Amino acid sequence: MRSDAVRRPAALSGPEERAGGRNRDRPLKLLVIDIETRPSLAYVWSLWDQHIGVEQIKESCEMICFSAKWVGKHKVHFRSVHHDGKQAMLDDLWALLDEADVVIHYNGRSFDIPHINREFLEAEMTPPSPYQQIDLLKAVKKQFRFPSNKLEYVVADLGIGEIHLPEF
Repeated sequence: MRSDAVRRPAALSGPEERAGGRNRDRPLKLLVIDIETRPSLAYVWSLWDQHIGVEQIKESCEMICFSAKWVGKHKVHFRSVHHDGKQAMLDDLWALLDEADVVIHYNGRSFDIPHINREFLEAEMTPPSPYQQIDLLKAVKKQFRFPSNKLEYVVADLGIGEIHLPEF
């Protein structure tokens, strides 16, 4: 990929972020994010003990939506391929991440952030400004001994919410 061909969204953050540091006179900007992806589709010969070759993949997994919320603010940002189009969704997510000092997620270090980074790369977008990450799954595993570390179980056990997952 040529460096002059890389696309950077129009919504850029302030000069302090562009300079590689943050303005120490303002509080940290904490962004909570979650993404959803659709599964890969593949041609398979059987239901048992499959080793899927890349030539069998019909459609690769991709991000279909995200939600994000600034800590201390009420507004929830939600964008999806279905409602906004893929590029608009990615541009909005890029702008939010570019503004964040810290990104908070659940299993995001292993799942959400690598998927997001791949989506930006495939769209020929530059990476957003660097940010720190707080992965709540890592904290749950390190600090507590729940019977299950799945988010659905933890929030239900703590009585702080319910998560309804779609069934296939």
